[in-house]
Amino acid sequence: MEYIWNRTCVSCQGHCKDGSPCNKSTGRCNNGCQNHWMGEFCKVCKDGFYGSSCENNCGHCLDEEPCDKRNGTCIKGCQPHFLYPLCKECKDGFYGVNCSDKCGHCDDNDVCDKRTGYCLMGCKTNLQPPFCKEDPSELQSISGTSMDEKNNVPETALLQRTLKNYAL
Repeated sequence: MEYIWNRTCVSCQGHCKDGSPCNKSTGRCNNGCQNHWMGEFCKVCKDGFYGSSCENNCGHCLDEEPCDKRNGTCIKGCQPHFLYPLCKECKDGFYGVNCSDKCGHCDDNDVCDKRTGYCLMGCKTNLQPPFCKEDPSELQSISGTSMDEKNNVPETALLQRTLKNYAL
């Protein structure tokens, strides 16, 4: 679709909602912008999104600042324990949704799984797999008292069962 600008036909530049054409006189999207787009001509990614199609979610940027809308870089850095520049993955030694859980002592200085915290290659001597933590209180973040609805048992029981099976 085209619109008239400075007495010349120009192609619509933006990303209008539901693929609707832009206004023939102004080039603006009368019905608003597609998901994740904003601006007068729907040519800019909304905060929290980046990329040529604004489909990528920004990572965990420091102070919840928006990322660079072209490449996703967190300009001011990452929240604690996230890996720069995209801040989507935990740094080595940390795991969990918020990268706030510290890995145990994996064998051969291997890093734990950044999602589960498991030491996949085993533990250093005298430590219990899969988390390889010295003090049982270090397991506190994963062993709450909430119920696992599928098995109708406390999650701590599932954790203990998992640890036993892992050791076999």
